[in-house]
Amino acid sequence: MKKFIYILSFLLIIPISFILVACDNNSNPEKASEGFTFELSLDMNSYTISGIGDCTDRDIVFPSSYNGLPIIAIKKEAFKNNTGIQAITIPDTIKSVGENAFSNCSNLKIINVIGSKIYYDSFDNCKHIEKVKIDNIDNWCSSIFSSPKANPLSYGAKLFENDSEITALSTNSNIGNYAFYNYKMLNELNLTSGYAKIGISAFENNDALKNIYLEGKIIADYNAFYNCINVEKVFVNNLTLWTQSTFQNQTSNPIYYSENLYSGNNEVKEISIETSSLSKYLFINCKSIEDINIVGNIYNIGRDAFYGCSSIKNIKINKLSSWLNVQLENLYSNPTYGVNNVYVNDTLITELIIPEGISKINAYQFFGWKNIEKICIPQTVQEIEIGAFGGLNQLQEITIPFIGKLASEEYYPTDKAKYFHFGYMFGDIEYEKSYHQSGYNVWYYVEYNFYIPLSLETIYITQGNSIDDYISNNFSSIDSDKENYIKYVKK
Repeated sequence: MKKFIYILSFLLIIPISFILVACDNNSNPEKASEGFTFELSLDMNSYTISGIGDCTDRDIVFPSSYNGLPIIAIKKEAFKNNTGIQAITIPDTIKSVGENAFSNCSNLKIINVIGSKIYYDSFDNCKHIEKVKIDNIDNWCSSIFSSPKANPLSYGAKLFENDSEITALSTNSNIGNYAFYNYKMLNELNLTSGYAKIGISAFENNDALKNIYLEGKIIADYNAFYNCINVEKVFVNNLTLWTQSTFQNQTSNPIYYSENLYSGNNEVKEISIETSSLSKYLFINCKSIEDINIVGNIYNIGRDAFYGCSSIKNIKINKLSSWLNVQLENLYSNPTYGVNNVYVNDTLITELIIPEGISKINAYQFFGWKNIEKICIPQTVQEIEIGAFGGLNQLQEITIPFIGKLASEEYYPTDKAKYFHFGYMFGDIEYEKSYHQSGYNVWYYVEYNFYIPLSLETIYITQGNSIDDYISNNFSSIDSDKENYIKYVKK
């Protein structure tokens, strides 16, 4: 009889133990885990989860409230180095996940997220995450990630929305910093908003991304598309809005990799510029563009806006006076660089006459207008910046009011030797059919070089320093090749 009682007791214990284990593992995703430690906010209106406490669940479902108050955050390092956690579910009420909250959780594989949040390096060294499940893609896009270590996707996890894997992204939301950093599954991006912001490194290392569709203008931060080396096509719905876009560096612009731009199903071969300024890197590496029309008054073109646009053949400028107002951040801001045919009012420019009243000619303003043979600069011009007339390898004659950068020597900086050279207006960038003029800055012990077109035969100086003064100031010995620098000078 005693044996029967012992056996019956043993059989009753087995299912009880099983039920306890199942409860500890929290196999019911609807039931919140228990046993955490909490911290009450100073205003006593909310709680923060501060640690694992007595909770032994491997699949953790964080509660949304405690003692009748909402839980709004997970504290810094709350679950750091916890190797038992395999999955977590973070409810909508929790808006902030602290720094290193799950760092080194080496067995964490699945993350379920509801709502948008702020992540502070929360998943550093969580290298085995396989899936991130979200309720809404727009919430994920608008979440804030402090760095790649804050985003579980950076370790190669796949992203799911309502159990569907994200391989094509269509959203009218802004994209936060690092939102899709190192995400390897995305092959198509469609930003449907007329104005979209893309954060730092938002799509960095998305090497599966091939096609990008942009409805309007975008504001792209540093490295937004860095290393997206397989982007094939960038489609824009509105070219005018595209010209209003801004980019922080080369790889924040996807056409840096695609090397083309599409409108509809057609490659963009002709663009009209109607805005007053163009962002740096706006058309970088865009090899589909052949013709540019500058319609309105443009005042500023940013750095490298047209770098690598090697297919440009014709540029039409509405008014020369408008072009003379433009500030170019560097040589590759200038779309006319290296273009054979530049037209002003539909006339091919072979003789450039600067209008009276102009006081300054900006850096690289006419660089590369290869058909120019003759230039006439009026006496109203008081300053000619570096490289203003560089790359003119068919130039034969120039009339200038002075030699160097400034008309009046009293305004020259201390190291005036560099700015006093005849070659200054032609610039320090070498081009074909040019010869080299060198100088030496005695104040800073720096050499500098200028490149003057070989085709230049005649220089008229209408005022200012004489050619004799120029030669005596810049050449110390009679055996220098000064005759090669200025062949014919007429005062």
